[in-house]
Amino acid sequence: MASQSPPPPPNLQGQMNQSSKLAVKEPTTHPIHDMQDTIAKLKDYTCLCEARIKELHPDHPLPIQHIHIGAPLPETAPPNNSLPLMSKNVPAFVLSAAASNNRQEREDRTMIMELRRQKEHEEARNQELTKQNLQLRSFADRKTREAQVLNRHLVNSQTKVKEMESQLVGLQTSDSRKRINAMSSKP
Repeated sequence: MASQSPPPPPNLQGQMNQSSKLAVKEPTTHPIHDMQDTIAKLKDYTCLCEARIKELHPDHPLPIQHIHIGAPLPETAPPNNSLPLMSKNVPAFVLSAAASNNRQEREDRTMIMELRRQKEHEEARNQELTKQNLQLRSFADRKTREAQVLNRHLVNSQTKVKEMESQLVGLQTSDSRKRINAMSSKP
């Protein structure tokens, strides 16, 4: 004789009918899938928030806890804008853009520092040249005054030489006359 399995109890039989009716009525949506999607989105948002927190305060501990809210943060160096620690759930295009921005920012900072160094060097050089210029002007003014004094002395000396020459000529002329007179007066 063939054995037959006993029929299911009436309350289970009704549940089976209801679940097969539910499966037929709503085959595309399932609450577990919706919850999984929501959890994935929340995880992505959590990673994004943690990345932003790390940008603002790199030394802040993660994950954020209730004791951190309202607590003073220790004084830290400016953010180094490094990539977030929890980058595995962040979309690749966000990480790529962040890495590119960070690299560009580092390059810009390096260039700014180099330009500041060059500016300081040029300002120091400008100060040195200004100082040398003032010294040269002072030296030139002093030499100009000395040349003017020497020129006056030269003019005075030339005037005296001319006076002495004319006196000498006058003496020679009068001496010559005396000799001529002395010779003419001798018999």
